[in-house]
Amino acid sequence: MHYQSAANKVNPRGNSKPVTLWFEEAIDRYTKGNLKAARSLASRAFKKNPDDANVEFLYGLCAEKDGNSTAAIKHYQNAIAIGAESFVYKKQLADLYQRLASFASAEKIYLELKAEQPDNKKMLENMALNWAGMGKHLNSFLLYKEMYDLGILDKKNQPKMAAMLAQVKESELSESLEAALLTTLSFDNVCHILLSQPISRYLTKKFAGLTEFNQKAFESLVLDPLFNAALSRLVLVGVALEKITQKARELILCQALSGQTLSPVYTAFAANIARQAELKEYVLFVGDTEQQLLKQLEDLLAIQALKPAWSPVDSELILLCLSMYTRLSSLKCSDKFSAVVLEKWPNLLQSIVKSTIFDVEDEIALAAKVSSLTPIKDGVSSSVQGQYEESPYPRWASVNHHAPLTPRSFLKAQFPWIEAPESFTNSSIDVLVAGCGTGRQPVEMAMMLPGSRIFAIDLSRRSLAYAKRKAKEFGLKNIEFHHADILNLGELNKTFDLIVSTGVIHHMAEPNAGWAVLRDLLRDDGLLHLALYSAVAREEVRKQREFISKLKLEPSAENIRKYRQAMMDREPNNKLYKYHDFWTMSECRDLLFHVQEHQYTWLGIKQACDTLAMKFRGVQAPAKIMNRFSKQFADNDSKMDLTCWHAFELNNPAAFSGMYSFLCSKAQA
Repeated sequence: MHYQSAANKVNPRGNSKPVTLWFEEAIDRYTKGNLKAARSLASRAFKKNPDDANVEFLYGLCAEKDGNSTAAIKHYQNAIAIGAESFVYKKQLADLYQRLASFASAEKIYLELKAEQPDNKKMLENMALNWAGMGKHLNSFLLYKEMYDLGILDKKNQPKMAAMLAQVKESELSESLEAALLTTLSFDNVCHILLSQPISRYLTKKFAGLTEFNQKAFESLVLDPLFNAALSRLVLVGVALEKITQKARELILCQALSGQTLSPVYTAFAANIARQAELKEYVLFVGDTEQQLLKQLEDLLAIQALKPAWSPVDSELILLCLSMYTRLSSLKCSDKFSAVVLEKWPNLLQSIVKSTIFDVEDEIALAAKVSSLTPIKDGVSSSVQGQYEESPYPRWASVNHHAPLTPRSFLKAQFPWIEAPESFTNSSIDVLVAGCGTGRQPVEMAMMLPGSRIFAIDLSRRSLAYAKRKAKEFGLKNIEFHHADILNLGELNKTFDLIVSTGVIHHMAEPNAGWAVLRDLLRDDGLLHLALYSAVAREEVRKQREFISKLKLEPSAENIRKYRQAMMDREPNNKLYKYHDFWTMSECRDLLFHVQEHQYTWLGIKQACDTLAMKFRGVQAPAKIMNRFSKQFADNDSKMDLTCWHAFELNNPAAFSGMYSFLCSKAQA
């Protein structure tokens, strides 16, 4: 808070100009940490004027600084009772209540403040955070939208608005939210994976009445702004929405081949479907009739492309239809495409052409240049490498843009309970991301820790090439990407303050061997953040993997398409549809067709920590999971007891449907 400016806004009863000057001087002492001098000035002012509200306010600030919240609250309340214009006092009290998690008390004051100053940016920001703390995610989301409409929602708060939307209950999603959903979808600094579930759930409810897919139903989709925006920007999830998208795609294909001229609205819609297909990595099933029509189109395109002066503009409609089903680079005449610069392609196709042709060419060139730190000797490592060379995972487009943090603040934000090691009090730390995939995690970390050094390794050169391309796109200079196997990282002769390995070592033949290597790369007070699959949560995954194994299905793109479609037909309500992973090609392959997967229990993790001389340092989980755990185990020490977490998961089998996420360190640390 800018207390100097606040001093000019506060006008207690009977105050004269000299009183304002003493307050400014006292605030100056306070901000410099000289609380004794600040209190002394307040004491002298009180003797001159016992009704000076600024005295109570100053005493409250000093008490709060000393950690005496009870005294601070009393002083702020006194200041409010005395002051004629008490907005600043009320806001300070509300903010303190919020920090103390006394959300209901804070809410009451924030509502009063909003009535007084409905466009006060800082107050509205804190009010939104307070509602988030109360679990009133819809209120918080709508308040951010209100700030957006007022023109005071800055970039740093846009990811917070998206995070609130991600937690809005399905029963709360209604037509009145549609404008807010469109606004959130327009942000370019937000991870759109967060938005896939809530926006897909809303659209599923909205289109529930489309029981017959006729021309009228098709028109309603073509003209729907939110559906079009969602198609072009995020992966839509859910059986119903995928079927709607498939039917719309087939109808466009049939109309194009019937010789009908497609209006600009229709071609724009087709381009959005093409973008959705590309976001899903062409995992949508293609029926026999469509395959026959697509073959005719591809043959026709090959004939047209033989003309000496051929241009993509000459075959725009054919290319647009084909791009709804496959990467243009996979077509028979694709050798013609790279010779045409992007600007010469039809406008509707340029984003698709960039991502499926030119970006892929850049990745292949980059992959050849990625430095190799260690050989890949292990047989399972080689198999896993092969999978991710074929299917770099995941192909992400956007991330949350985080404000820069110190290492200590970063650790506190991720793991609020842990005491930061001494190394985290420095301005920079050394971080290893072991198994970075396509780079989303190290990119976000590099944004949050701009002064730190991020060292990222992966088995897959293609994944690393994707990661390097995205890091360059975001202008990041503090990441190094290297090709290496975790099992051979001991050859590095390097150590790290923080090692992060998310969803990696459970794909090894012997996960504990990889875990031991990472342990040895830690500095003495370093921290290891692991994320591993839960055997309890992934029971259905295990069942489907066993079925696929019995069928002896190879993980080809065609087999993945067919298996998904058959699964949705026979099990329309399978719990796996809640996983984002089911809805794209590379993620579905990782979910159901992975060449190697181990699953853990919390007791298994306890055993591994004991075997490897590691100290368990706590679980990272959403607030609702932590709150539910606290209700079952009130003792705070239980949070460090893995037998308690095991008992909790047995009562809440879906709690860790993503992965177990936890910290550990060397046992002597």
